[in-house]
Amino acid sequence: MRTDYSRSVRLGGLAAGVDESTLRERMEGSLVHLTADGRLPAVAETLEVLVADLRRWPVRLSLDPGRRPGRLDDALVRQLVETAAGIDPNLPLRIGEALGEAPLRLHVGTEPLPDVAVAGAPDGHGTRLRHAGHPFPRLNAPGTGLGAVLTAAMLVGEAFKVVAGLPEGKFQVTPVVDFCPVLPGEQPGTAIVPPPVLEQVLLGGGGAIGTGIALVLDLLRVSGELTVVDKEVFEKPNVTSYSTGTLADAAALLPKVRLIAARLRRIEVIPFHRTIQDSIEAVDTGTLPWPRTVLGGLDSIGARHDLQRLHADLTLDGSTGGPVGTTVALHEALPTGPCLRCYYKADHSGKSAEQRLHELTGLPLA
Repeated sequence: MRTDYSRSVRLGGLAAGVDESTLRERMEGSLVHLTADGRLPAVAETLEVLVADLRRWPVRLSLDPGRRPGRLDDALVRQLVETAAGIDPNLPLRIGEALGEAPLRLHVGTEPLPDVAVAGAPDGHGTRLRHAGHPFPRLNAPGTGLGAVLTAAMLVGEAFKVVAGLPEGKFQVTPVVDFCPVLPGEQPGTAIVPPPVLEQVLLGGGGAIGTGIALVLDLLRVSGELTVVDKEVFEKPNVTSYSTGTLADAAALLPKVRLIAARLRRIEVIPFHRTIQDSIEAVDTGTLPWPRTVLGGLDSIGARHDLQRLHADLTLDGSTGGPVGTTVALHEALPTGPCLRCYYKADHSGKSAEQRLHELTGLPLA
């Protein structure tokens, strides 16, 4: 069973303006080399996400554990090798220096290193990125799991610009990135408030958004109880587009609710391998707890309308896609309105949000 990169290459080809075969050839000829400071808070979590995300491309990938005092722990290195192998055993994570190569070098840490193109570090729940030649400031707080996910995602985004060979005008070079949300009056060195314990929370949808939510909850070390609802199983194309899951999970056709339950190591998960409508009936009969908070990661209007019928105090619905393929949205639905039926109209005869933005701003629809 081989890894299916068709989804990631197809989406990447749209962004790069080339056909899939050309982009795949570029990626297969690229080497991304990683280094990290093992003393940095949340370095393990950042590398876990970074290696997994990069391994979901058909690129060559290597990691230098470094030397003392900031050398990466041997157990962490073995875990990263296993993570990469679970996604594609035919493209292993190579350990050691990038000898005789001209790789794209990414670094997790704040200290300057020669030949590093981009470095990043979690800062509390946020992140800081620096291109070569730009020093890091003092970090506000130790990195958290959310900061680790943000850092890894932004480093992957910077890598994509190079690996995909994006043409000029398709992207912006930002040599200094500081995205560090803080509390009012927070000072450098202030401890991050521990995450809340989940209580009466339901996750609807275990796809790209649902697995992303599960990844963040796990890396934030959230505890409590969570009901997960999804009727589908994890399949081969999902390996390179979801935030968790391996080729072995796809071969076993593991239900997505079980995939998420396996990822959430500190949360008691109630897996419900059926539809949202079925979950409403289960709540009515007392089989499932009635949620006060609902997290949505669904891909159809009908399912979102069903999700609203749970009548939770707060519904946070995430979505990706859209006519231009790049829309990312988050809708907050409250009992006082607007609700998901307002955000997602059943009648699509009108103009899309992208079309209206195109007409109002003059920006090209593409």
